[in-house]
Amino acid sequence: MKPLPFTVYLLLIGLAEVCVGMTKIQLDNAIGSAYKSLQDRLDKVETYFGNLARQVMLQQFNSEQRIRTDGYSGVKAVRSSSHGPANYYSNSYVGSRHFIAVHDHANFIRTVGLGEINAVINGVEFTTRHNDYKLVMSSTKSTGYHDTEPIPFPDIPPSVLKLKDVDDQIEEMRTYFKAFATQNTTLRDYRPYFKANLCYMEGAWTLDKSIEEPFESDRHQLDAASWLELQSLIRYGAYTGTKSPLENFAHLPTAIMHVNKTTGLRLQSYGYPLYLPYGDTNVLQDTSRYARATKLGGKDAMGNKFLARGFNDPNLWCAETTQPRVAPIITEKCTTEKAGKMKVETCESIETRLSWAIPLEIVYMTPLLSWNPYRIPYTNNRKAATASGRYDGSTKRTAYNGTDLSHYYLTPVQFYKGRIRTGISADTARGGVWVRDRKGEPRKCSASGPRMVTPNIEGTLLWCSQELCVSSAFVPQD
Repeated sequence: MKPLPFTVYLLLIGLAEVCVGMTKIQLDNAIGSAYKSLQDRLDKVETYFGNLARQVMLQQFNSEQRIRTDGYSGVKAVRSSSHGPANYYSNSYVGSRHFIAVHDHANFIRTVGLGEINAVINGVEFTTRHNDYKLVMSSTKSTGYHDTEPIPFPDIPPSVLKLKDVDDQIEEMRTYFKAFATQNTTLRDYRPYFKANLCYMEGAWTLDKSIEEPFESDRHQLDAASWLELQSLIRYGAYTGTKSPLENFAHLPTAIMHVNKTTGLRLQSYGYPLYLPYGDTNVLQDTSRYARATKLGGKDAMGNKFLARGFNDPNLWCAETTQPRVAPIITEKCTTEKAGKMKVETCESIETRLSWAIPLEIVYMTPLLSWNPYRIPYTNNRKAATASGRYDGSTKRTAYNGTDLSHYYLTPVQFYKGRIRTGISADTARGGVWVRDRKGEPRKCSASGPRMVTPNIEGTLLWCSQELCVSSAFVPQD
């Protein structure tokens, strides 16, 4: 015999005093009446909380819709570091020395410096922790959640590698940079060796109950054990006008997406399939790929088929996913058919999981990322080069013991001209350090990781006309 539910036990206890002298039928009727009363109250409570949850969902949607109509998706602001009598003295998404809080961590092999930013993606406003993201791409071998793999570094020009003398390699590499800076393919065909990478910021509502790092960083991570703790910490900072010195807090909003459990189906737009937005042929769009436009299977009320994702948001890209950790958005599709003289309505639940993205910055990869003319050994152990602090790279005697993940110095220091550092306080790369090659000989090198701005390169000339001066290198630092 199955045990009675806990609520029935309570009913039995409550009825114990009035059960004396009752017949079995009277007792059954009393229990049934009490159970029905309790069930009615429970139904009312469920309806109440269902309506309350729906109201919270609608308030969240209303807030997002207000933000959507206020402006486009994108970076909204960076933390202010200066003020003045005119509005242009204060930071928006551009600061006094850099835009969207970018800076150099060129001593790391793959780290792109990016500080805290306030952003909007599809009406959802949030603030990141200090980002400092890595140059990686979605995994081509795995469909696991957040699985990535390194973006391959560009090849080194063969005309550089075939030269045995380091000084000759330096001169040839400078020529390639000059060709790239002036976009002169006749000087050298630089195009196979200078690769542009579009780095984007991605967002999605997830079902994760425990907090997890949204992406890997060599320098920062969320400093909270739960969503509640993170929200409490960021709320305290907002109200007091202060911040975490480590910049490891983020404002990541939460929302009620739906109340009932459901299962997932294929992406449609209110019953219409989605096609590639351009051309006359009807080719179904691969909705697992990010796109900011699509074409409907039928015409809208204005006679159009072309549809920009996000109403009027040119920066918003959208993709469908089957990842179960992403929260679904649910709607019902109903059709009415005749069954004899009667009309029968059939409804099906359409569940879709989506993520959104905005373009953030274009990072050029150059041959300097892997050019190693001194043949300096490298290891992924981020402390190998310093060998328990015995080597700091400041002198020949204390030269780094090779390079590692966070001490990535391969480029001969004489490759550049003048000051190498940008002067931004967040930069971590040193101007030049001593590093031991494979034979143990100290070599003075500069950082070879991704840079915000490539320093001036030795041997390049500045030519001027009456109207314009152009450097054949990048932006001068002197």
